[in-house]
Amino acid sequence: MTVLDALIQSLSRAGEYNRDDQVPPAVILWPDKERQWEPLMPVLRERLAHLLTLGAYDVGTRTGPGVWLRCMIARSLPEAKWTEKDIPVIYLPGVSRQELRAVAECPAPLMPLAELQYRGAF
Repeated sequence: MTVLDALIQSLSRAGEYNRDDQVPPAVILWPDKERQWEPLMPVLRERLAHLLTLGAYDVGTRTGPGVWLRCMIARSLPEAKWTEKDIPVIYLPGVSRQELRAVAECPAPLMPLAELQYRGAF
């Protein structure tokens, strides 16, 4: 198993939940304040159709602002082409978990995503 395979497996396990008393998470939020994982995103995008990124809109890299990401996880856009069993992963470069948690002080670009911390997994 390669490091890349282990990372993909870890992202898949992030969406695990107790089926007896929980609903599946709507999304997996992946904050990366220091942008340590950013160089791997092109390779991961090739392997994970459900990997989305917060940033300037670019349909080719499945990157966009918060409102677009919300539409993608709701599967209301034609480019949301992953299987039903895959939980979308939103990579958040330059964003810390604390920024999302502090809803009252959350920066405007993150506001559409702040609620997802309650329906998703980190």
